[in-house]
Amino acid sequence: MNKKVALCLLSLCFCACDSSTTLPENGNETGDNNPVHEDNKEYLKYYENDKYIVGKRIYDDVFDCHLEDGEYTLEIPEVKEAECVYRNGIVDIKKNGVLKHHGRSLYIADVNQDGYFDLCYTIWTQWTDLLSNKDNDRIYVYDVHNDKDLDVFNVINGYRNDTKSYYFDLDENNVLYIIETRDDKSVHELARIERAARLLKNQETFFEWFDMDTKIFNCRFFGLLMYEGRSIQPEIIINFIGFIKKDLQLPFTIDQISIEKIDGPDFSVYIEAEKNLLNIGDYGRFDAYLTFTEPGIYNIKAIAGEFSSVEKFDIPKTYLEEEISRSYYTHYDCYYDAKTNLWDIVRGWPKIYFGCQDFLMAQSEDELENYFGIENEKNITFSSNEEYDAFKAKVAELENNGLVLDKDSKVFPYVDFTSSKIIVTAFYKPEYVVYSELSYVRQNNNNLVINMKGNYSENLHLDNGCHVCFTYLVVNNDMEYNVSGKMVYSKDRS
Repeated sequence: MNKKVALCLLSLCFCACDSSTTLPENGNETGDNNPVHEDNKEYLKYYENDKYIVGKRIYDDVFDCHLEDGEYTLEIPEVKEAECVYRNGIVDIKKNGVLKHHGRSLYIADVNQDGYFDLCYTIWTQWTDLLSNKDNDRIYVYDVHNDKDLDVFNVINGYRNDTKSYYFDLDENNVLYIIETRDDKSVHELARIERAARLLKNQETFFEWFDMDTKIFNCRFFGLLMYEGRSIQPEIIINFIGFIKKDLQLPFTIDQISIEKIDGPDFSVYIEAEKNLLNIGDYGRFDAYLTFTEPGIYNIKAIAGEFSSVEKFDIPKTYLEEEISRSYYTHYDCYYDAKTNLWDIVRGWPKIYFGCQDFLMAQSEDELENYFGIENEKNITFSSNEEYDAFKAKVAELENNGLVLDKDSKVFPYVDFTSSKIIVTAFYKPEYVVYSELSYVRQNNNNLVINMKGNYSENLHLDNGCHVCFTYLVVNNDMEYNVSGKMVYSKDRS
């Protein structure tokens, strides 16, 4: 962990690990067609199979969470010629004291069927190409006995494609197989499956491709309160780890996520999923934002399907007393929602949508204020379709009368007034072009402070007319809010 970043994790990750290392006594078909070297005969009997190559997981940073940070040698009696050293999530593979490889995972299997175990491992693209900006994961096989790499995967179409990643895994019979994913990102999020292949003893065909469905094998929980000494919205991050078939959605929904009190004061919670999940099943992350109302020790249980974790928050009185000056999720994330024609603020509680619309109007400042009833840098709230339609009708009337010289192509945002309201803020300055942005969002207890900023440059001058930027905020009906705006002069960067 980078010591320059003072990150207070209020709980360690909870993981569901599969660390099985031997076959069931009668779990596989057996056969004698595998050449057995005398040194390995005792161990190879556990890996006999007529058709498939059977493996054993030594370490995989995706599956295994039981290894503590540090540096120590992994005991692998099946591969006596290699020294494998674990150090803080990485395995160094050495032979005769010389570093040969290092990986994020380590499996053993007799891949080339010569009677000796080979080492199968995963590495990042950056480890082999320091100039690469990709985040792919690759799989390799090291023939320890002959001290050479086995080039077995290059025959796979697309193996060297920078948009694909590959992983090792074992099936229920410990048969070694590979998983090909479509995305150039790590499985430490949630990787979409392209296809999978069991490794065959037949060295001519070698791969038996099959359809693999969703496999969620891990879930990590992180309770967060402080970051670099600054307060952020207290939250529990719930992150599913695994693989998902490319045309399937994540088999978990927000309804299956719950945050429960074990003991301590009451609290409120808002649970939010990464928006990608709604379409393609990316990431597998849910954020549970917490609001504490009184000091004390909060013991909280986070549940995500079959996974769970206990989180502890110790909230002193001073923390709550200083809340008024704390800025929660000042740095927000957002994504564009085509249905509403707005930007969905995805890291905050409660739900906020933001959008803006630009006009170039042949109107003076006084005329605009009288016509729309909105002063510059002020806002008005519409709580019904009738009020909103009246506002849009005024804009249409200006267009019909030729008083709108230019207007962007954005349509008015959609609002469901049964649960939401829309706040419209106007920014305008006669004879200057203006634009607006959402500056920050802060939560102080149950009060939400939203700040928008209008900008103009002395170099963006108009000969006539008044450029207007309408900023839209769609918020929940039951939300307490305070919206402020300010026009800011911006120097021309050119």
